[in-house]
Amino acid sequence: MPKRTAIIDLGSRSFTLLIFERSSRFGFTPLREVKTVANVGARLNSDHELPLKDMHELSAIIASFAEIIKSLKVRKTLCIATSAIRDAQNSGEFKSLIAKKTGINIKVISGELEAKLGAIAAINLLPQYDFVTMDIGGSSTELSLVKNKKIVDCISLNIGTVRLKKMFANQEVGHDEDELATYDYDAATKHIQAITEQIPAHFLGYPLISIGGSARAVCKIIMPKRYLIPVVHGYEFGATELTAIYDKIMRSSRKQILHMNISADRANDISMGVSIFAQITKQLQVSRIITSGVGVREGYFLKDMLRSSNGLFPSNFHIGIRSLEDRFIRDEKLLLSRKKSLTKLFEVLKPIHKIDDQYKKYLLYAISIFQSGLRFNTHKTNEFSSYLVTNSTIYNLSHQERMILFWLIKYSSKKLLKESDYQSKNHQPLEYSEIYWLSFIHMLVVNLIFCNTKEFAFALRGNVLEITEKQQKSSLIIEQMQMQKIDIPSEIQIQINE
Repeated sequence: MPKRTAIIDLGSRSFTLLIFERSSRFGFTPLREVKTVANVGARLNSDHELPLKDMHELSAIIASFAEIIKSLKVRKTLCIATSAIRDAQNSGEFKSLIAKKTGINIKVISGELEAKLGAIAAINLLPQYDFVTMDIGGSSTELSLVKNKKIVDCISLNIGTVRLKKMFANQEVGHDEDELATYDYDAATKHIQAITEQIPAHFLGYPLISIGGSARAVCKIIMPKRYLIPVVHGYEFGATELTAIYDKIMRSSRKQILHMNISADRANDISMGVSIFAQITKQLQVSRIITSGVGVREGYFLKDMLRSSNGLFPSNFHIGIRSLEDRFIRDEKLLLSRKKSLTKLFEVLKPIHKIDDQYKKYLLYAISIFQSGLRFNTHKTNEFSSYLVTNSTIYNLSHQERMILFWLIKYSSKKLLKESDYQSKNHQPLEYSEIYWLSFIHMLVVNLIFCNTKEFAFALRGNVLEITEKQQKSSLIIEQMQMQKIDIPSEIQIQINE
């Protein structure tokens, strides 16, 4: 198994190098990402060829990628090219030049495969089961229909930000913040509409997973400034919010667009990107949109890594949690002991907390994240770990699940969560009593079980939670002292038996 794999994505707008590091059979993490604007689509001449001068400029970018790959001792490199290079009449010449100068072999993929790769990434790295993926690129836009995490259909549309700019721009964008290219928006809109009307009817009515730079840019505009989780991956919003952003962008100057949290290079083509986004959303009768932070590159890596498992992770396998455990857990026996105790406590206390079994899994996720955070900070680990939940990309978690984990972990040190603190925040995922009991169970286990050689039994007798060490070989003086330090719900008492 290659320890490190490099994926080079030669897109119509950008060239990207993404290096992944394997941590176990199925665990992995992105190690390095380098991205540069290449604008291949804009470089194609009237004969749909890449001029020799441009080919050499682009080859220099790939040569730089090759240097990074070599410096990081990457064992496997996969390079794919999408729409613009696919359309170039002299793509064979370009491929030969790259192979000669860098030793890297380019695979030009079809639009359908491009759509499939985006779907593979979404299936494995987002929690949704039924959806349509939409990947807006520079020269094409890909759609995939997924039902029960299985790809049903894939299509590619010849509309993209660079292609539309080239077709409908009346002047070039300069560097002046107040300067904005003018477009024939009526003609562009009719063109987009005519193409999107070709989308088959069976794509209609599903949640839309939006992939690509334009989609992420829209998400950053829509996401509230003080929102708890400033991570685009998994963020959800409605079609009405997209319509409002579309209207706002279409009547804004470039300077105003830059003030919307849009990067300078993205500001040059965001109007075309959001036009495609809005029209596809309308055509597909979408009401719910989920932003993806992953796409073709992750999909191609996963296609290669999961080739012996039908392109899917095993059932009941959580890639985000497993990757954290692989990298940061050093006492696996302690983690296993804590997980067993969390499960037992949840069941023993069920007559009191009355929480649905579906939320039991969050206790197991939380202890993995908590113990991962312990690797970096032994003091206030709950604070550090809760920050990890809200500010890093943990694959296969929705934003609602992140909020559950945030509250569960943050209030699992010594103090119980107060209802006033919980209700003071918006977008709460569960009832206060549910988060209250989940965080207490997690708190109890974190403070009780700190040695992997002890195994505890739990029993609820009336309102007394009895805790017994099965082996009864060592003193429980530290455990008893720890229980005196933590808040205990008024509904129960704790008794440690020696």
